[in-house]
Amino acid sequence: MVTVNCNIAPDYFLDQMDMAEVDACIKAYIKNFQNAWEQTRAICFFVASSQSVKELQITKLMPFPWDEKEISNEGEAEKLTYEDIKQLKIRSEEIKAKLFSKIT
Repeated sequence: MVTVNCNIAPDYFLDQMDMAEVDACIKAYIKNFQNAWEQTRAICFFVASSQSVKELQITKLMPFPWDEKEISNEGEAEKLTYEDIKQLKIRSEEIKAKLFSKIT
C-alpha cells in the first residue's frame, strides 16, 4: 500500500531503498494519512457544531487512536528477517505480474 500511495515502484522499494529511506517513506505515508483524517474530522466538527446547542469536543466527536498518544515506533518496530524480505519480494513480484498481465 505504501508503494502505491507514495508512487514508488515495488521492486525499487524492496531492492534498492535503504532502511532510512523506507522509514522516512512510511512515516510520511502515516503523516499524510493522519492529516487527511484530521481534515475530515475538522469539517465534520464544524458542521456538527453549527447544528448543535451543546458545546462539542472535536476529539469526542470522532476519536482517533493517535489522540491518546503520539505514534512513536522508535525502537519498537519489529525487525525484518532475511526470510521476511524474501517473502515480500516474492509477493511483490506476484502483484506486479498480476497488474501488468491486466494491462497487456
